[in-house]
Amino acid sequence: MRVYVVILVLLVCFGTASALQIEKYSATLELQKGHATQEVVLNIINNMHSPVYEFKYPFFGYIDNVVVYGNGTIIPFTIEGSGQRVYINADLSRKLGFNESYTLKYVYNISGIVEKKDDLYILTTTYPLFANVQSFDLSVFLPPGYGLAKNVISMSPEGQATSNGRVVILKWELHEPIPDEFRNFRVIVLYERLINVGNILNDIILSILILSMIVILIFISFKKRRFLSALFDRQKRLKERIGILRDDEQTIMKLVIENNGIDQREIVRQTGFSKTKVSKILSELEKRGAIVKKPVGRRNKIYIVDKE
Repeated sequence: MRVYVVILVLLVCFGTASALQIEKYSATLELQKGHATQEVVLNIINNMHSPVYEFKYPFFGYIDNVVVYGNGTIIPFTIEGSGQRVYINADLSRKLGFNESYTLKYVYNISGIVEKKDDLYILTTTYPLFANVQSFDLSVFLPPGYGLAKNVISMSPEGQATSNGRVVILKWELHEPIPDEFRNFRVIVLYERLINVGNILNDIILSILILSMIVILIFISFKKRRFLSALFDRQKRLKERIGILRDDEQTIMKLVIENNGIDQREIVRQTGFSKTKVSKILSELEKRGAIVKKPVGRRNKIYIVDKE
């Protein structure tokens, strides 16, 4: 009687997971600053003569935002348990008959698996591999700018460290027969932030560019100030010279000094003088060498003649 009770408890706990053959268990863990995402793919085969409609399997870590796919389609599921070990019971999208295969993919966020001690980050996570798991592979992507810790044993069990040019990737593979000590596959990884020479060079180049722009802006501001100062000095000097002219001549000369290249018709508009009077005064000023008239189309532009 006791044996039947034990069998019943096992069936309730593990459902069909321990009865089906798991041809391949593939996990990918991507670590980022402050969070991590995981994808688990299980290729299962029904080696029982009775059909299967659901599949239950345990997962470690505090998981949320779970999505389950069955043969590429999102399928419903329930989560049983709480804490760092839960069971996801997925409803298969179709009846799984004898010797038929099915692919399940679990995608979720996971927390509580990375601990920081001083400058070291310690990843600790576990993957339960039942006796019916024939092969297992795990890939862990470290955050960008991080690498395995130096001067310590950084991986347990020992795996393979590679890179895709952007991040460090750690890999483990197990094939049948999987040793009993790895049936509860526990991974510990110690990693730390790297000193990225490329980033330092980029920061130096950016600092040089910013400093260069500041110097250029200061230079432009200085040149502009000198130009404006010279312009105001020139206008002041010219205005001092026209004191000997008649009042109407001074009025026109001030306009030309302040608006070098002014249109003759604009002088008429701003002074209120008649066209004839403005034309006569401008002709007299031109004869004296004070201004010069330059035709532009059907208009005259009036320019000051600055005699140093």
